[in-house]
This record gives sequence, C-alpha cells and structure tokens, in this order.
Amino acid sequence: MKLNTRIAAGILLGIGLPISILMLPPLLSRQASPQSQQAAGVTLLMMGLPPTTLGIWLLRRGDRRQKKHLDRLQGTFFRLLKEGNGHITPLLFAMETNLNGEAAKAYLDERAKEFSANFHVNEAGTISYYFDLGNPGVSRLTPAEETYDVILEFVPSHKRRQVVKTLHDLMGLEWHEAKTLLKSNTYPITVQQGIDKATAEKFRSRLDADGVEVLIVLN
Repeated sequence: MKLNTRIAAGILLGIGLPISILMLPPLLSRQASPQSQQAAGVTLLMMGLPPTTLGIWLLRRGDRRQKKHLDRLQGTFFRLLKEGNGHITPLLFAMETNLNGEAAKAYLDERAKEFSANFHVNEAGTISYYFDLGNPGVSRLTPAEETYDVILEFVPSHKRRQVVKTLHDLMGLEWHEAKTLLKSNTYPITVQQGIDKATAEKFRSRLDADGVEVLIVLN
C-alpha cells in the first residue's frame, strides 16, 4: 500500500472514529433528550460516518492493490526461476518487475531466506541467487563436497572496529591484517574462500550480529 494512501486513510479514520465513538452514547441513551439524540445523529451522519467509511475503503482498496502487486511479483519470480533453472539476478528481476534495484534485491533476499537459496558468482563478479528446484538429472554436489565464499557487501562505518575484531577472532589474523582487509571500502569484499557450509554460516552469524551485509556464496 502506498504511503500517501495510508496517510490519507489514517487522517480520515483519525477524524471519523473519535466523532463516531463520542456520538453513539447520546444517540443510544434512553435518558438523552430528543434534541440531543437528533444532534448526535446529525453529527454522526455528517462528520463521523463519512470519513470513517472512506478511510476503511481506502485501507481495503490499498490492501487489494498490495495483494495484487505481491501476486504479480511472485508470479514473475517463479517464472524467472523456471526459465533460469533456479538462477536469478537482481537486475533481471528488476527489469521484469519495474522495481528499483534496492527493492528487487530486498525481495530476492527475503525469498532466499524463505527457500534457503545459495549464491553464485560468475567470472565477471556478478552475484546471482540460486534456488534448488530439485530438477531430476541435474548433477549436484553433496553437502560435504560444497564449498562457500564469505563476501561482505557493506560494513557500516561505525561498526568497522567491531568487524575488525570479529575477523581477527574468526580468521586468526593480526589486528592490522584484519584492518587492512576493510581499508579499501571497495565492496564487495571476499574475506573467506572455499570453506565448508558450517564455517560459512558461523561467519555469517557473527557478522550479521555486527550489522554487516554479508553473503555466503556457493562455489
């Protein structure tokens, strides 16, 4: 749902609901005078119900549009996975859905977590998502044979000292070596290559806790 729709609905409900709530007791009270009931009824009909009804309608319409949008994204996502035999890149997904690059990557990151996707890097350094479709006849490595790289996509400046300490602990590097690894500020930065999945997950867990955007990429 668009932000302006939410804001408009919130304003309308913020006006209509309090008025409606305030007008109901005198309208329904047996002890209220006919004049009071009439005034409450007019106020409810003129100032309470219209904005409340319109606010609810805007919310419901926004929810329907949001569902339609998400259904379209999901349909495109599944279609591209089939066409790519499980491989998909943020650029391709953005081109097909008209999302910006950040939104396309965020959507794929969520699906990657949901379906336990892996990541591949081609010779040009482009990162693609790989979702195992379980296709018969496709040769796959056993978990024991799989190796992974650990890649830092971004390190917040205020977290750099903590990340240096984490790399020092995980990799057994000297402090200056770990510091040099982050010095260039040119992302992505590969900090480990060809390690097993358990070790890669350990790196991801520690670095996630430090606020780092990190990928573990299947070789």
